[in-house]
Amino acid sequence: MRLLAGRYFDKARDGLGQPFTVIVNSALVERHFPDGKAVGAVLDLWGEKRQIVGIVSGIRDYPADLDTKPAFWFPEDQMEFPNLFFAVRTNGIDPASLTPAVTAAVHSVDADLPLADIRTLETRSAAALAARRFALWLFEAFAALSLILAAAGVYGLLSYIVQQRRKEIGIRVALGARRGDLWSMIFSDGLKMAAGGAVCCLLLIPIGGSLLRTFLYNVKAFDLPTISGAVAALMVVAFIASVGPAFSAAQSDPATTLRDD
Repeated sequence: MRLLAGRYFDKARDGLGQPFTVIVNSALVERHFPDGKAVGAVLDLWGEKRQIVGIVSGIRDYPADLDTKPAFWFPEDQMEFPNLFFAVRTNGIDPASLTPAVTAAVHSVDADLPLADIRTLETRSAAALAARRFALWLFEAFAALSLILAAAGVYGLLSYIVQQRRKEIGIRVALGARRGDLWSMIFSDGLKMAAGGAVCCLLLIPIGGSLLRTFLYNVKAFDLPTISGAVAALMVVAFIASVGPAFSAAQSDPATTLRDD
């Protein structure tokens, strides 16, 4: 696309005597007309000069697009299109039920005009977002698996720590340590490990966010509520995983433990 500095000229007309025109979106205006004076300017599109007669707001060609791209539209009677798409707006009516009525209305104008690919907006949006939704589903599945592995790791490590410290725990109980103190000690170890993992995650979030940016739609890579929820979920999982080792430590018999060692 090439921009022309000139204004409208009378020679640019189609076979019907209408001037060649074009409508552009706000993204094109922001990129090529910083001063905002786009209406009336002339664009050279593939060797054909067209005057800008209107500006529309940002429209995404595909729902999965992250940003609005510069775009323009021609009048239907000034260019031959192999395919045309029409949108029908409904008010409280199932769009699929209007297919026969829409078909009849089109055929009343041209009985030989073929109609195909009649779908609702929700169906088209779902098809356009299918690949991205599948990728996000995979990320969710791996995230859930990572959470399960984290819980298993905390449980296994705490169980190992309790087993290695069984003599210490027996001595604590023999000296009058209460069951609640043992529970608090094991839970504290589990939450400390989870907190260390959360800190590492927070340090890696900027890197991971930049890699996932293409899969996010109107969501910031560094989204504080989401990050806070993930950290809270990790701490809850660590707390639950600590229940088994804490219960084992609290139920240990000091006499048996000291005699075995």
